[in-house]
Amino acid sequence: MHNTYRLPRNWRQNIEFVVSKDDGPDGEVLTIEIRFKAGKKPKGFGQDIGEITVYVANPCFIERSSIKEKMQHRGLGKELYMEACKELGKISTKYHEASEKAQRLWKSLIKEYKHELDFFDQRITLYPRKKRKKKNEI
Repeated sequence: MHNTYRLPRNWRQNIEFVVSKDDGPDGEVLTIEIRFKAGKKPKGFGQDIGEITVYVANPCFIERSSIKEKMQHRGLGKELYMEACKELGKISTKYHEASEKAQRLWKSLIKEYKHELDFFDQRITLYPRKKRKKKNEI
């Protein structure tokens, strides 16, 4: 039997985003890592939580993203995508090429944030501005 550890209540204030840019074979690549701050890692968890890689071009396409299994279903993927969007001004994906989990994440993001759909190119572009609520919405 193995030990299962729970996250402390304040775990969200102990995470940070680390941004780096490199030259890749197809141009500049932005990588954003999400991890626990130094010395703040809870017992039973690794330092790294996940990362996202984006090709910096026009449009900025998501190459890949991942969140460690222990940390999934906590909204961190959404935070990672929005961090990339804020960093670059917008991010895009070819919706039909995204995994099922990524498609669910994009559906969630476009409900809340401004976006553009290109039907013929099957591309979604997301902007880091929240949608305005209509007067009859709560």
